[in-house]
Parts: sequence; C-alpha cells; structure tokens
Amino acid sequence: SNAQRTACIKCVKGYYLDTAGGTSVASCKACAVGTFAENDGSSVCDLCPRGTYQNATASSNCVSCPAGTFNENTGAVNATNCKSCAMGYFSGVVGATSAATCTPCPSGYYSNMTGASQLSQCIACGIGQYASNQASIQCTNCEVGRYSTATGSATCQLCSLGTIAPFIKSSSCSQCATGTFASNSGSSMCQLCSPGTFAAQAASTGCTTCIAGTFNNKTGSSSQSDCIACPQGSY
Repeated sequence: SNAQRTACIKCVKGYYLDTAGGTSVASCKACAVGTFAENDGSSVCDLCPRGTYQNATASSNCVSCPAGTFNENTGAVNATNCKSCAMGYFSGVVGATSAATCTPCPSGYYSNMTGASQLSQCIACGIGQYASNQASIQCTNCEVGRYSTATGSATCQLCSLGTIAPFIKSSSCSQCATGTFASNSGSSMCQLCSPGTFAAQAASTGCTTCIAGTFNNKTGSSSQSDCIACPQGSY
C-alpha cells in the first residue's frame, strides 16, 4: 500500500509556491530574475534589495554591485543596472545603494574614467599643471607667470619678483637677464630698462638711475659703465 503522507515537502531555495495543495516538485515555481527566495518553503520571492541584482532565475540570493558602482532600485535584473561612479569619483564599496558612496578625487588629482573603484585610480596632475577642485576630470596647465614644481598640485605659484614664466605648463621661473627687470610677481616677460637707467644684476626688480652728471640714451643697459659723463658745456 502507499506510504502515508505525514508531512509536506518544502519547495527548495530559489523556488516558491503561492497556492495551497501542491502535489509535486513541479508545483514549485522558479523565482524570476531580479528576485530570490533565501529559505526553503517560500510562498513568495523577494525583490533583490538596492545595491544588488540577479540575472538568473531560481536564485536563493542576489549579486552585489561591484566596487565603483551603485544601484538605488530594488529588483535589478542585470549588472548593467549598477550605475558607475562618474568621472572624477571612485568608490571601494561593494553593494553600494547610492551615488553618495562615490568619493571625489582630491584636489591636484583627476580621473577621466567612470566606475573607478580605488583612490589609486585618481591620477596626480603633472608638473606644471594643477587641479584646484575635487572631482576634476582633467588637469589645467599653469598659466604664464605661474609654475608648479611637484605632481599633484592644487594650485600654481606666482613667479617671484625679478623672474618670469613666459610659457604655460612651466615647472620653474627664469631670472630676468641683466638690463631687464620684472617689478611684479606673476610676470610672463621681462621689461627692458629705459634710457637713463641700468640693471647690473640678473633677477632685478627694477633699474638703477644713472648718477648725476652722467647719461644713457640706450634701452636695456646692464652696467653702470653705460652711463656716460656729460660732456663739457652740459649737465
């Protein structure tokens, strides 16, 4: 004779049965994509929570979105539902549920890729460049009159008095030659000493006036010897 049924058999994980009176394992239904049944004997499948997805049927769990991505919605059915952190950001969080987990690259660094998962994917600006803001997607060349000597700079420094940076992306400033000067910081070119003056030293911030009784009618003089004594009959 047939054995007596003293208990009902539960549908296994990943399957559910939402009606009473099931007669065989075939009565159990596979959880759809985007859902899961964690325990045996489920009467309903749960939506995959935020930060996860499931692209297979009959699943007992969901897959976490990888680092560098996030998912704000329940019931995601594919890894493509995990959105990448934007350029300029990174996230090491697995199963992230919000863009708030994406951290901006610090000033002086940039990232031009989406979905970065670690700080090391933020690239330091090169010498002669800077990124003043967090979450930069590119670096900016130092303007003329400015320079940066190190990688990862958030700002470029002004050239000091008597020096210039005539080109963008400068890593240093050049001294003004004798006979020229730069009276302002952040200069991009040296000015010639005007007639009646001279600059005997490099990196001059101004020119020296010829002493009384002498004159100089040239621009760009570099020595006091360029100041000539007034001839007889003049002063």
